[in-house]
Amino acid sequence: MIIYKYFPAHDQEAFAILHEIQDFLKIDCQAVEIFHIYAFEDETQRGEIIDALFDKRYGEIIPELPDNLVFIKDKDGQYNQVQDQSLRYLRATRKVTSDLRYFRGYRFQLAKPADLDKIKAYLFNPLVQEELDPKQINFDYEISDDSEHQAVEGFNTFSAEELIAFKQERGVGLDIDDLQVIQSHFQKEGRDPRFCEIKILDTYWSDHCRHTTFLTNIQDVTIQDGDYKAVVQKSYENYLESRAYVYEGKTPKPISLMDLATINAKEIKKRGLLTDLEESSEINACSVEVDIEINGETQTWLHMFKNETHNHPTEIEPYGGAHTCIGGCIRDPLSGRAEVIQGIRVVGSGNPLTPHDQTLEGKLAQRYIATRAMQGFSDYANQIGSPVGIVKEYYDDGFLAKRMELGALVAAVPKSVVHREESAPGDIILLLGAPTGRDGLGAAVGSSSVQTKKSLSKAGAEVQRGNPFAERKIIRLFKRPEVTRLIKKCNDFGAGGVSVAIGELADGLDINLNAVHTKYPGLNGYEIALSESQERMAVVIAPKDLVAFIGYCDEEGLEYAQVARVSEEPRMRMFWHGEAIVDLSRALLNSNGATKHATVVLNTHHQETPEQKSNARLNRSLGKSLSQNFDASLGRDTVLAEYGGKHGLTAQDGIVTRFPAEGTNTASVMTYAFFPGIAKASAYHGGYYAVLQSIVKTIALTGKYADIRLSLQEFFPSIKGNPERMGLPFLALLGAFEVMKALDIPAIGGKDSMSGSWHEINVPPSLVSFAVNTADSQKVVSREFKQANSRILLTKIACDAQGMIDFEQFARVMEAFGALHQDGKVLAASAVSEHGIRFTLDDMALGNRLGLEIKPELLDTFIPGSIIFEVSSDLNYDPSLFEEIGCTVENGEHQALVQTRQADYTSIYGDILESKPVEIPAFETRPLEPIKLNNKKVLIPVLDGATGEYDLQRAFESAGFEVCQEIIHTDSFEAYQNSLSQLANAVQNAGVFAIPHGDYFGSVAGNVAGAMTQLLKHPTIFRALQALRERQGFIFGVGAGMATLVDAGYFGDIQNDFIFTSNKNNAYTHFMQDISIIKNSYFSNADITHYTAPISGRQMTIRCNDLEQLAKKVDIIAMNTVSHLPSDCGVDSIASKCGHVFGSRALIERMGPGLYQNLAISNLPPHFAQLAKSFS
Repeated sequence: MIIYKYFPAHDQEAFAILHEIQDFLKIDCQAVEIFHIYAFEDETQRGEIIDALFDKRYGEIIPELPDNLVFIKDKDGQYNQVQDQSLRYLRATRKVTSDLRYFRGYRFQLAKPADLDKIKAYLFNPLVQEELDPKQINFDYEISDDSEHQAVEGFNTFSAEELIAFKQERGVGLDIDDLQVIQSHFQKEGRDPRFCEIKILDTYWSDHCRHTTFLTNIQDVTIQDGDYKAVVQKSYENYLESRAYVYEGKTPKPISLMDLATINAKEIKKRGLLTDLEESSEINACSVEVDIEINGETQTWLHMFKNETHNHPTEIEPYGGAHTCIGGCIRDPLSGRAEVIQGIRVVGSGNPLTPHDQTLEGKLAQRYIATRAMQGFSDYANQIGSPVGIVKEYYDDGFLAKRMELGALVAAVPKSVVHREESAPGDIILLLGAPTGRDGLGAAVGSSSVQTKKSLSKAGAEVQRGNPFAERKIIRLFKRPEVTRLIKKCNDFGAGGVSVAIGELADGLDINLNAVHTKYPGLNGYEIALSESQERMAVVIAPKDLVAFIGYCDEEGLEYAQVARVSEEPRMRMFWHGEAIVDLSRALLNSNGATKHATVVLNTHHQETPEQKSNARLNRSLGKSLSQNFDASLGRDTVLAEYGGKHGLTAQDGIVTRFPAEGTNTASVMTYAFFPGIAKASAYHGGYYAVLQSIVKTIALTGKYADIRLSLQEFFPSIKGNPERMGLPFLALLGAFEVMKALDIPAIGGKDSMSGSWHEINVPPSLVSFAVNTADSQKVVSREFKQANSRILLTKIACDAQGMIDFEQFARVMEAFGALHQDGKVLAASAVSEHGIRFTLDDMALGNRLGLEIKPELLDTFIPGSIIFEVSSDLNYDPSLFEEIGCTVENGEHQALVQTRQADYTSIYGDILESKPVEIPAFETRPLEPIKLNNKKVLIPVLDGATGEYDLQRAFESAGFEVCQEIIHTDSFEAYQNSLSQLANAVQNAGVFAIPHGDYFGSVAGNVAGAMTQLLKHPTIFRALQALRERQGFIFGVGAGMATLVDAGYFGDIQNDFIFTSNKNNAYTHFMQDISIIKNSYFSNADITHYTAPISGRQMTIRCNDLEQLAKKVDIIAMNTVSHLPSDCGVDSIASKCGHVFGSRALIERMGPGLYQNLAISNLPPHFAQLAKSFS
C-alpha cells in the first residue's frame, strides 16, 4: 500500500478537525494527523502511481503505517470520489489497471486517551463508514444470488396475518391492502409474483414516487370550533366552489390534498389565464414559455423550475443526502433539456450549537448534520458547475425529528431546440451516464418511512453519493441543439432506478438488465433494476437517429448503453440472462395500489409555541459565512449577489439571473417564503403567508406579479392514521389556496414529503412557496438602502384580526408600487420580515452602513403583504397607499449588530476571510512586441472536472474571438492518447489556448490543477504549445487553469515559489475580490487599473515567500487591493516574461455588463477586450 501524508502547513483538513474537536467537543487534543492510504491490488507500477498521484510539494510518502492509528473506510458499495477519480486518472494517463481500496488512518494526540471514543462517535458515521484493520482489506466483490428473482411461493393464498409477517420479514413498505391488490392481480394471472416484482411495485406505489398520502381520498372534513374557524370555513367553501367550476359536466376527482394543491391551476387554466404553461407527459419540472429579446430578436424560451427535498437521506448520512438533493434537483429540468442557471438552498434544522452530549439517542449530532450537509450540497453544486445564489437555514426543535434539506432551481432552454414526442413501438431507449452499483436500494421506500431507532440501522445502504464529474458530461451533451432535437422523450434516474426512470417512458417496454453497465461485478438483476445510482439519464430515440445520437455521446466521452425497446403490449418486462424476471402490466403499475381513504379534522385553534431563545438568535443571524461555501457566480449571468451593498451585508430576498445568452437583459427571478414558527401556531397561516410573501418578495424585486408562477414544497409529520394530523397539510394547502385564488397566481408544481416524525417529535407543518417570474434585469431592485437622505415608505395593506389581508387593497397598492418601480423611482425594496419592521429596516441598512431615523411610534411587527421601500426625498406619493415611516442618514453604527448577527454562524461554519491591505506599487508601463499573428481563434481544452468552459467561451466570443472546445477523453489509456493527438492538432489552428476553471480530476493528492497539469506536461502537448508561443500565440489560464500553467512549468521554474494550496480549514470559499493592475500586458493597460472579479474554490490560496524573486522570473500583472484569504501572497495575475503566457486567479470570465448590480464593482475586467485590441 502507498501511504501519503500532507505536511502540516498544507493539511488544512486535519487543522479543521482539530479545531472542531477542541471547540465543539471540548476535548483536550493537541494535534490531528491524517494518513491517506491507497491499497492497490497490484503494485508493480508503484513508482508510476506515486509520480502521477502525489505532489511532493504538499506532502510525503510514508514508508510504513505508524502505531496508534484509527483506520476508517467507506463501506463497500458507497461511492468514494477519491477512489474512483484516482483509478480513472491512473487508467487514462498511466494505463494502470489495478483495483484500489482507499481509506484513512487518523492519529489524535489526546490528554485523555479515553476521549478517543467520543471523537470517533462524533466524526465517523457507522451507517456509511467502518473501522477496520488494514490487514482486512480485500479486493473481492460480493456476488448476489438470484433469490429476489424467484416467485414468492404461496403468496396468492397468504392470509392477512401471513401478509403482515411477509411484509416484516422481507422489508416491504407496502400496506396490507396494497399487498392484497397484488394478490388479486396475480391470482387472475395464475402465478405467484416474484419478489422483485413486489419490490418494484413497492417503489412505484411509495409516497415518495406516487404521492400516496396526497392522493388519499378524503371522505369527510370536520372544521372544529376555534380562533380561525370562520376563516378556514370560508376558504373551504371557496375550494368547493372551485371544484364545482373545474369539474362541471364531468365526474369530479375525489377531494384530496393533491386536488386542493392543484385546483387553482386547473381553474385558472379553464378561465384562459394559464396560456404560458408547457404541458407534456415527460417534464419533470415546471415549465412555462416566455419571450425574451436577444440582440433585438424575440425568441421563445422554456423557463423551468423545480424544488426537491432529500430529508430522510440527509438525516442519516448528511453529506450523501445533501449531495444527491442538489444532484436530483438538477436532473429534473435537465431531463427537460434545460440548463440550470441558478439555485436556492433552504434548510430546516435543529440547533447546531447544541452540545454533543445533548444529542438524541440514535441520532447524529446537529452540528455534524449541518456542516456535512453543507459540504455535500456545496461540493456537488460546485463540482458540477451549478450556481447556488441563496442559502438560508431555519432552526426549530421540531426538525430534530428529521432535517429538511431542500433545493430549488431555475433553468432555461430555447424552445426551438426541444423536441417532444410520445414513444412508439420499436423506439430505442438508451441509458446515459455513469455505471450502476448497489446505490440507494430501497431509498424511495425508506424516504417514505417514519424514522425510528430500528430503521436507522437498516437504512444506511439507502444513502448514495453522486458523481458530479459524470453528470457534467450529460449537461454538456444536452447543451447541444443537434442532440436535443433527436430526443423524443427523457427521464432522469431517481427513486426506483431503471424500474421507474425507464419504466415511465412508455406503456410497453422490454428491458435488458444485462446491458446496463455496472460499477463492479456481482450485481443481480433485481439490484440493477432498483439501484438508484445517480448521474444517469434515459432517452427515447427513434431507430433512424441512433447512429447519430451515439456519435454525439462518443464525442462527449459519455457512457451509454442500449438497454430497452418500446413494445406494443402494455407491459413492463425485464430480462436477466434471457429470462423475464419482471413481467408487470401497465394497468397494475399505474393503479398506485389500493385506494386510500381518510377523514380530516381541522383544528382552528391558535397553538402558542414560543421560539426558543437560542433558535431565535440563530434565525436572525447573517448567514454570509455559510453562503461563502457556495459558488453563486457560475454561469456569467448573476444579476444580484446574495449579500448586497458596498459592505456585502444585506441578504437578498430572491435570485435574479439573466437567461444564458449574450445580448439579453431578460432575467429569471425566483423568491421563496417559509414560516415554520407561524405554521406551528396555525398551519393555515403558515401556508397562507408562505405563498403571499413569496409573491410579495417577487413584486419587491420586479414591480410586477401578473405572470408569477408558483411551486410548493410540503414537509409534514407522519399522518399515522390520525385525522387531525391529516388536517395539518390540508390546512396549510387551504391557506395557500386562498392566496392563489385571490390573486389568480397558480402553483404549477410541487413536491411533498410526509414522514417528518421521530417518536414524539414532529417537524413544523412546513409549506415552502417558490415564486418565479421574469424581469428586465436593468430594472430589478435589490434590498439594501442605496443612499442617505432618502424617504422610507411602507405600503398600506390592511390586515384584519384574523391575520388576513384585504386583497382588493393589495391590488391597488401593488399596482401603484409597480408603476413607481417601472419608472425607476424605487431605489430599494423588501418584503417585511417575519421578525418585524425594525429587523427588516436594519437588514436593509447594513449593506451600505446607512443610518436610520424612524418614527418612534412605529410598531415593530410582522405586516404580511407589505413592502418597505426607498425613494428620493423629493418624490410625491399617494398617502392613501403608502406611509412614510422614516428616512436614511449617513454613517449608521452597525458594527455591534453585525458582530452579533454573525457570531453564531461563524462558530458553526467558520469564516476564514479577512481583510489584509496589500502594498500596491505604482503602475509600470513597458514596451510590448507587436503581435504579427492574425488569428483570433481560441481553443479551450475540456477535461473531467472543468466547470468554466462555457463562461470562458462566452467571454472570448463577446470580445470578438472565435472559440471551439476540444474534449479530452479519459475512458481509457487509448482514448486519452488519441485525445492528446487531436488536441495537439487543434492547437495548430489556434491563436489562443485558454484553460478554464474547475476542480480537475486527479487533484485528490495535490492541488486543484490535477490531471490538467499532466496533460500540459505531456511532450506532444508541450511541443504544440511551444510552437503556438513561437508564432506569437497566447496561453491563458483562469482559476485552476492558472494553477495548471504554474505547475506544468509554462511560467518557467516557479513551481516551488508560487504554490496554489488549500484554503484555511480546507474551506471552499466564494467571494468578490477587488484587484489592482500594476503593469501593462497584452491583457491590460493603463486605461483600467482596478477591477472586481470573483474567486472561488477550495485550493485558491497562493503562497509565495519572496515576491522580489518571483518578479525576476515572471511579470506580476495584478495584485489584490485587499487580500481576503489567510496566508495568501496577494498576487492575482502573472505573465511570462515574453507576455504570451498569462494566468489570472480571479474568475474574470464571469464578469460582464449588468451583473452584480447590488455590489460596489470598481470596473469590469479589461482582459478579453484588451487582448482583442492587442491582436488588431
